[in-house]
Amino acid sequence: RAVVRLRDVPADGLKILFSAASGTYPLIEPEGSEKDSIEAVLDAVLLADKFLMTEESEGLTDCCYSDLSHEILHRAWTWSRKNECSDFKICCVSNFLTKRSTKRARVRAFEEFSNDQNFGEFLDDIRVYIVNDLENNS
Repeated sequence: RAVVRLRDVPADGLKILFSAASGTYPLIEPEGSEKDSIEAVLDAVLLADKFLMTEESEGLTDCCYSDLSHEILHRAWTWSRKNECSDFKICCVSNFLTKRSTKRARVRAFEEFSNDQNFGEFLDDIRVYIVNDLENNS
């Protein structure tokens, strides 16, 4: 009997993955309930990918995309940077540039990025996004 050891697996991400696999993870949060952190849901997506759980990965990824607001954008971008998820990192940049938001929320998000030691990388990601967009639409 083989034993699987899960070292360095974030507990919250594992709990969310188990909930998604059993069909009990709330893909739509009830009004007034506390949401899981974006980092924990993204950890669950990585675990689902690692264990080839396609359905769970897709459902949790959809949750991440739909929950991606300017209030959590910096945290999501930072997580994707640390976990080398370049596609999601560019998604965060796209979201920052194109998603409707209040001026106040957009400025607050920009301040979070500008106060980060990796602000230059964020600006590089913006440049890459704009260049790709121009190439694809010309």
